[in-house]
Amino acid sequence: MGNNDSYSSPEDSTEEFISPVPIEGSATDPLISKKIGSCTIKRIIGSGGMGTVYEAVQDSPRRRVALKMMKRGITSRSATRRFEFESQTLARLKHQGVAQVYEAGTHDDGEGGVPYFVMEYVANAKPITVFAQEKKLGTRGRVDLFSKVCDAIQHGHLKGIVHRDLKPGNILVDSNGQPKIIDFGVARSTDSDLAITTLQTDVGQLIGTLQYMSPEQCEADPSDIDIRSDVYALGVILYELLTDNLPYDIRRVAIHEAVRIVREERPTRLSSLNKHLSGDIETIAHKALQKERDHRYQSATALKEDVLHYLNDEPINARPPGALDYIRRFVKKHTAAAISIASIFLILICAVFVISNYAVKVEKQRVKLAQEIERAEAVKEFVASMLSSVDPAVAGKMDKELMTHVLDSAADSIVEGFENQPLVEAELRKIIGAAYLDISRYADAKPHLQEAINLYNNHDDLVRINNTMIGISLHSLSARIQLGRLHYLAGDYAKSEKLLKESLDLSTNSLGEDHSVTLEANTQMADLLNRQGKYDESEIFINKVLSTQRKTLGNDHKKTISTLHNLGVVYFGQGKYDEALPCFRESLDAQQKHFGEEHPSTLNSMLNLGNVLFSMKNYVEAKPILLKVLDLNRQILGEAHPSTANTLNSVGALLKAQKKYDEALPYIKEAFEVSKRVSGEDHPKTLWIMGGYCEILAAQGNFSEAVKLNAQALETSRRVVGNTHPSTVFLIGNTGELLLAQEKYEEAEVMLLEYIESTKRNVGEDHPDMYWGYQTLAKMYEGMGKQEEAQKYRDKLPKSD
Repeated sequence: MGNNDSYSSPEDSTEEFISPVPIEGSATDPLISKKIGSCTIKRIIGSGGMGTVYEAVQDSPRRRVALKMMKRGITSRSATRRFEFESQTLARLKHQGVAQVYEAGTHDDGEGGVPYFVMEYVANAKPITVFAQEKKLGTRGRVDLFSKVCDAIQHGHLKGIVHRDLKPGNILVDSNGQPKIIDFGVARSTDSDLAITTLQTDVGQLIGTLQYMSPEQCEADPSDIDIRSDVYALGVILYELLTDNLPYDIRRVAIHEAVRIVREERPTRLSSLNKHLSGDIETIAHKALQKERDHRYQSATALKEDVLHYLNDEPINARPPGALDYIRRFVKKHTAAAISIASIFLILICAVFVISNYAVKVEKQRVKLAQEIERAEAVKEFVASMLSSVDPAVAGKMDKELMTHVLDSAADSIVEGFENQPLVEAELRKIIGAAYLDISRYADAKPHLQEAINLYNNHDDLVRINNTMIGISLHSLSARIQLGRLHYLAGDYAKSEKLLKESLDLSTNSLGEDHSVTLEANTQMADLLNRQGKYDESEIFINKVLSTQRKTLGNDHKKTISTLHNLGVVYFGQGKYDEALPCFRESLDAQQKHFGEEHPSTLNSMLNLGNVLFSMKNYVEAKPILLKVLDLNRQILGEAHPSTANTLNSVGALLKAQKKYDEALPYIKEAFEVSKRVSGEDHPKTLWIMGGYCEILAAQGNFSEAVKLNAQALETSRRVVGNTHPSTVFLIGNTGELLLAQEKYEEAEVMLLEYIESTKRNVGEDHPDMYWGYQTLAKMYEGMGKQEEAQKYRDKLPKSD
């Protein structure tokens, strides 16, 4: 996770997985300065019952790491399985809140193989409670820190991993305030591919740290533990974070008495320790610590949602236990007394007549409610049909302003019409969000999609994975995927990747790989990766979807055709123009047959066909196609649409390639203005268009303006999307070319070599963009009088037939 990937040992006095050891004694360890795999051992960080953790330096990439090695002398099969399971578990979890595994193997110490694994090193880390105390965090700061832990734990749950030993010593916080979950040595997998490892924990064996164990964990039956045990442990950690105390004081009691206390006694209320902790935060902690797991939050996500509601001063979903909850608890603990009390209620038999009359009234109300629901469904279908008319695919050449006004009016009044029908409101909000997304009004789409997700999760049936509810509604999945798409269209790739990965994991585990929702999540993930220049990864997702769709839907289905087009987009990004061309031609022919020439999907295929022909230098065929798409986009999608901006840019780029700079300039300027208005000044596409504008300025001799604008665009692109994003790399190449044109050779060399390195990392050596880099470097070295260097890069160019 970057150069600051790190790991360090906890420093509190509880029963830590890794106990600190004196550094001055570490030199006696025979492994110090030795090579283990790709790492050189530097010192001992800590040692526990299962293994020793060393600080080490990894060769490639060169970085500080933590190397955990199983202790010599521990040879039991169960211990070995437990150690290996931890490395397998960590390797499956890719999240900023989970310590990452880089390498695993077996070291031959002369007495047989000793397993080890290499993980990130967290410099200056503290257990979460120690961090909160040392930083003097207030209540809200501690709760905010806790929400990040919930996020990381939910990632593990979505991967089928129950930690089972959550405690402050296993949650380290780095100097930036990012928690890292460690020690999955006693975790349990619900996945079949790792199920064998659960043999390591037998019935009757307490697994975990008692102060943080749930009541069901105290039963010592590992098969009866699910993600709600982790939710309980999170409740204990939240309690400790807020009060610096544990819910129960079991430090000086026998283990059987400690188990009884955890299983039966109520925790001390937060407000009795600190009067400022009454209200919602007390209710949240109390719900997480419920004895009956069905009464707890059903997932880490549900717990996190209420924590965020608290932080945002919003109503929480949890409520204090009602009278019935206390009655049930009393009956369970005092069965004999309950039977005696129950006999008293026999006198209530006389109430049967009253209840019967009441039942008749209830039935009438039920019929009336069914009629109301039917009416609401009819209204919903009518409104949905009306709102869908805003979609350019449906609206065609109709009045865009009128259609948008209809959408805005519906969005403003939706709450008034369906406040008593939350699921109907959820569906309409999802439709409104998608409609705004279709016309590129991302800021308007976002709150509707978010509210739809909340309504589904609060009022709809929840998804189960391995018979455990995870706090998310199945119907919210498609809205989550749309929200992930919104984020990447708006240029926020990090948020999009997080949401799409979670949705994909959830859909795959609950619905299966071939379900339409899972395929949609794969499709959106592929598009995100493609926009980031990760073409090879994108191709894997696209081929998976295309294979399934061809098998289940057939080659002529509109979804299969759309995926074929997307495969062409990936090939285009990889520079495989000969493979992209037939994908675009085939998808265009099919879309014209299915949808007609004016459908947005048809226009998109037509645009990309023009782009690939242009890239193949077939300007004669490309130009009329691009001009036709531009005309239709203006009519169908309107002037202010990303596709219109893209087409304007393509026409301008083609004219620029033909050295018709005066003709190209107005197209590029208009493309920039449209993209800036629709997507924002910092959007990667806007920055890319600015780079093309700078190329034209330079070609016309306006170097000072070109250099200034290109430098601004490059600085913004590095900040917003990073150094290796395609837009950034394009602007780096631009900078090198501008410096070369001014004969600033040394400065140009730095930029062009960075361009070559980044391009090679993104698309490999056999790509047209690499050939441009080689050609430009050869030209530069020739200008510097370095003929041998120039020839070296000329030799890398493909030989012409």
